[in-house]
Amino acid sequence: MPNTPDAAEPRPLNEIPPGQWAEIVRVQGPPRWRRRLYALGFVPGAAVYVEHAAPLGDPVQYRVRDTWLALRRQTARHIWVRPLAQDPARAEHGSP
Repeated sequence: MPNTPDAAEPRPLNEIPPGQWAEIVRVQGPPRWRRRLYALGFVPGAAVYVEHAAPLGDPVQYRVRDTWLALRRQTARHIWVRPLAQDPARAEHGSP
Protein backbone atom coordinates (compact mmCIF):
# COMPACT_ATOMS: atom_id res chain seq x y z
CA MET A 1 0.00 0.00 0.00
CA PRO A 2 1.56 3.36 -0.99
CA ASN A 3 2.46 5.81 1.75
CA THR A 4 0.24 8.83 0.95
CA PRO A 5 -0.24 11.77 3.30
CA ASP A 6 -3.69 12.09 4.85
CA ALA A 7 -5.32 15.47 4.15
CA ALA A 8 -6.55 15.57 7.76
CA GLU A 9 -3.06 15.13 9.22
CA PRO A 10 -1.65 18.26 10.88
CA ARG A 11 0.97 20.16 8.92
CA PRO A 12 2.65 23.57 9.15
CA LEU A 13 0.54 26.58 8.20
CA ASN A 14 3.12 27.67 5.63
CA GLU A 15 2.21 24.55 3.57
CA ILE A 16 -1.47 25.51 3.21
CA PRO A 17 -2.14 27.18 -0.17
CA PRO A 18 -3.97 30.50 -0.53
CA GLY A 19 -7.76 30.25 -0.62
CA GLN A 20 -7.99 27.49 1.98
CA TRP A 21 -9.17 27.25 5.58
CA ALA A 22 -7.44 25.31 8.34
CA GLU A 23 -7.94 24.68 12.05
CA ILE A 24 -5.03 25.44 14.36
CA VAL A 25 -3.91 22.31 16.20
CA ARG A 26 -0.82 23.58 18.06
CA VAL A 27 1.77 26.33 18.12
CA GLN A 28 5.43 25.41 18.56
CA GLY A 29 8.54 27.40 19.31
CA PRO A 30 9.95 29.30 22.26
CA PRO A 31 7.43 30.43 24.90
CA ARG A 32 7.91 34.08 23.87
CA TRP A 33 6.86 33.29 20.27
CA ARG A 34 3.90 31.19 21.38
CA ARG A 35 2.61 33.94 23.68
CA ARG A 36 2.83 36.49 20.86
CA LEU A 37 1.06 34.23 18.36
CA TYR A 38 -1.64 33.41 20.94
CA ALA A 39 -2.14 37.15 21.54
CA LEU A 40 -2.64 37.62 17.78
CA GLY A 41 -5.38 34.94 17.77
CA PHE A 42 -3.39 31.93 16.56
CA VAL A 43 -4.70 29.60 19.27
CA PRO A 44 -5.57 25.89 19.07
CA GLY A 45 -9.11 25.41 17.78
CA ALA A 46 -9.25 28.71 15.87
CA ALA A 47 -9.97 28.68 12.14
CA VAL A 48 -7.46 30.45 9.91
CA TYR A 49 -7.91 31.45 6.26
CA VAL A 50 -4.89 31.75 3.96
CA GLU A 51 -5.62 34.84 1.88
CA HIS A 52 -2.61 35.46 -0.37
CA ALA A 53 1.16 35.87 -0.48
CA ALA A 54 3.13 39.00 -1.27
CA PRO A 55 4.52 39.22 -4.84
CA LEU A 56 7.81 37.58 -3.82
CA GLY A 57 6.01 34.94 -1.72
CA ASP A 58 6.66 36.36 1.74
CA PRO A 59 4.88 37.46 3.92
CA VAL A 60 1.51 35.72 3.63
CA GLN A 61 -1.78 37.29 4.69
CA TYR A 62 -4.00 35.24 7.03
CA ARG A 63 -7.44 35.80 8.51
CA VAL A 64 -7.91 34.59 12.06
CA ARG A 65 -10.78 35.64 14.36
CA ASP A 66 -12.01 38.35 11.96
CA THR A 67 -8.55 39.96 11.85
CA TRP A 68 -6.19 40.07 8.87
CA LEU A 69 -2.52 39.50 9.72
CA ALA A 70 0.64 38.99 7.72
CA LEU A 71 3.22 36.44 8.86
CA ARG A 72 6.50 35.40 7.36
CA ARG A 73 6.52 31.80 6.14
CA GLN A 74 9.32 31.10 8.62
CA THR A 75 6.98 32.07 11.49
CA ALA A 76 3.96 30.27 9.99
CA ARG A 77 5.87 26.97 9.96
CA HIS A 78 5.60 26.90 13.77
CA ILE A 79 1.78 26.90 13.59
CA TRP A 80 0.43 23.39 12.97
CA VAL A 81 -2.98 23.13 11.36
CA ARG A 82 -5.47 20.63 9.99
CA PRO A 83 -6.93 21.64 6.59
CA LEU A 84 -10.69 22.34 6.43
CA ALA A 85 -13.04 22.50 3.46
CA GLN A 86 -14.33 25.89 4.72
CA ASP A 87 -14.68 27.87 7.94
CA PRO A 88 -17.49 26.03 9.72
CA ALA A 89 -18.60 29.13 11.67
CA ARG A 90 -19.02 31.16 8.48
CA ALA A 91 -20.33 28.56 6.04
CA GLU A 92 -23.94 29.59 6.60
CA HIS A 93 -23.15 33.26 5.93
CA GLY A 94 -21.43 32.71 2.59
CA SER A 95 -18.07 34.18 3.68
CA PRO A 96 -14.78 32.76 2.32
